[in-house]
Order: sequence, then C-alpha cells, then structure tokens
Amino acid sequence: MVHYIERLENAKKSLKVADHMLTITHNVVNDPKLLVLVLQKLENALNNIMAAVLHYELYYHRIPKFEESFKAMFDIFKVRCIRRYNLDASYIELINETYNTLKQQKEGPVGFARKGKYVICSDNYEMKVLTKESLAKYVQKTKLFIKDVEKMITK
Repeated sequence: MVHYIERLENAKKSLKVADHMLTITHNVVNDPKLLVLVLQKLENALNNIMAAVLHYELYYHRIPKFEESFKAMFDIFKVRCIRRYNLDASYIELINETYNTLKQQKEGPVGFARKGKYVICSDNYEMKVLTKESLAKYVQKTKLFIKDVEKMITK
C-alpha cells in the first residue's frame, strides 16, 4: 500500500475515535478531562491528513524529502499544498489551533475542569477553554478536510 493512503486511513481511524469519544463516551462519563483526549485524537488525525498530502506530493516528485516533524510538515503544507489543490485556508487555522492548544496544555502549569468545560492556563495567564461544542465543530471541519483530501488523492 502506498504510504499516503496508509496515512489517510490512520487519519480516518483517529477521527472516528475522536468523534466517538465526543458524542458517545463524553455523554456517558461526562468528564471534561475527556475533552483533552478528544483534542489529542483530532490533532493526530490532522497530522496524518497533512502527512498524507505531503507523501502524495513526494510520491509524484513535486516536493523534496522532508522531516517528519510538525513544524517542517506544516510549513511545506501551508506554502506548497493549500494553493495547489485549492484547499480551504481554514484548515491551516484548524491545524494550528489544535497544535497550539495541545502544546499549551502540555507546557501549561494549570488545567482544570469547570462547569462542563476544560480550562487550560499558560504561564502568562492566557486561558483556553475547551467545550464540547467547539470540539464538535473541529470534528466536522476535520471530516470535511478528509473528504477534500480523498477527492484530491483519488483523482
């Protein structure tokens, strides 16, 4: 199997898990800390989508070999792939938002649940609030992203 198809399948699996955790598991458990796990699965799905596009480009020799780090892949994807395939620019914002929120959650000194939401605080007192509704929007946007990339790859 070609590497970019494998990455796209991994993205679908991660998205399916994130969607299930948000719609089913969160309703049963009702623990706001679960929202962070949903965000992690979403970020994994977005990374795999981005990697699928880049490996597709690499397969057809349109880009040089690249480092498999987030920063390197994000820069190449942003510059080379968004315009070439006429992808929605909001996907860049989505990828960046999920990555930065998770980074803030990992590096931040405090994260706590409050009124069904999960609040992440940074060192300089910036707060990011994760809600079920905001993550549901992220899931929907990621589904659209996967559909667009599938159309692009199967042409």
